[in-house]
Amino acid sequence: DLKKVYESSIKQLEKMFKYKELSNRHFGDPEIFNKPLVVFMGPWSGGKSTIINYLLGTEYTKSALRSSAEPSPGFNFNLAMYGDVEEEVDGTELSAEWAFSSLQKFGQEFLKKLKGKKMPNKLLEKATFAEIPGVLETGTIRKIDRRYPFNDACQWFIDHADLIVLVYDYAKLDIGPETEALLDQLKGREQQVRILLNKADEITAEELLKIQGNLVWNVSPLMASAEPPTLYAGSFWSRPYKAGAPKRLLKAQEQSLLKDIKEAIDRRVENRIATARRFAVRVRNHAKMVDCSSPPSRTTRDSLGTRRRWHRIL
Repeated sequence: DLKKVYESSIKQLEKMFKYKELSNRHFGDPEIFNKPLVVFMGPWSGGKSTIINYLLGTEYTKSALRSSAEPSPGFNFNLAMYGDVEEEVDGTELSAEWAFSSLQKFGQEFLKKLKGKKMPNKLLEKATFAEIPGVLETGTIRKIDRRYPFNDACQWFIDHADLIVLVYDYAKLDIGPETEALLDQLKGREQQVRILLNKADEITAEELLKIQGNLVWNVSPLMASAEPPTLYAGSFWSRPYKAGAPKRLLKAQEQSLLKDIKEAIDRRVENRIATARRFAVRVRNHAKMVDCSSPPSRTTRDSLGTRRRWHRIL
């Protein structure tokens, strides 16, 4: 039904006003029918790969996602997805697959940084997990020339995500230009964003509460969020909590995050409808701007009836 609405009411306006020629944001069959996508992002060395390996049960195995603990040009976009046979897939192969074909537009330099790992995993039968390269702050770390549109590529994953987890190391809470730009891209997606304070078993309960409060107040204004985002604390690997850690609190918050992931998978249809609506609003706004900036023509006049019908659907 969602595809029928897109074909009959959105695609016509999209083609008439040449939206695809001016925007990297597209909507089609892959966006409608793909598996749910859970995206992990945030500063470098926050533990994103470790968390994904913990959730998939692939810690300390050859199936584990691996990333550098130091900032370098080798940072990759990592995808963990289901496959009958375990294999590693490079970016060119991934972009040739139907589900990720729209990633080709970011160019060959981006595809070199796109890595996929397929494996027969029960959780991956239900959802795909993605790790976005760690954000680098130029004030403390040498700027890296990525040679591809990093923020546009991040936006692709944000637009396709059913759940976005911002992972922070309690010892690395600096918010600089790159983090601000990334948080700005999350505006309008607050309901799907969760902030995770990782490695929280290394600090006391009192320190944890203070850091959580500071992090929420620093992040919320940058996301223009009316309400503080949901924040969890945990230590997401299979090692025992350190002595003195608030174990019951950390375990309860871990369960809450797992529940959010399950709900994101279960709400796949509602999430796709929300994605379609956001896309429709962008196309409508684009059409309005083009319509207002050019003299009236027969094509424009003929489009009015289509737009009126479309507005009623919205």
